[in-house]
Amino acid sequence: VSFRDVDRKCDINLVPFKQLAAIPRVGDGVYLPGETDGEKNYGSGKYEVVGVDFHYREDSEAYPFVPATTSAIEIMVRRIAAFS
Repeated sequence: VSFRDVDRKCDINLVPFKQLAAIPRVGDGVYLPGETDGEKNYGSGKYEVVGVDFHYREDSEAYPFVPATTSAIEIMVRRIAAFS
């Protein structure tokens, strides 16, 4: 699951699906830690969810009438407050 900043056009954080407690909905607020490189943090802050895209791919091992599986979830966010 990727959290993507729609204004800066970059990913903020990636979260393994099995570690996600819930999928945020449009309008929800999320607090993201960003990424720290050296002593500088990039992207940490409070974000508003502005869109959620579900990506699927064909799954040849699935039941023959529904051969698809989730391949990625992209959550589009817009920063409302930066953290230092």
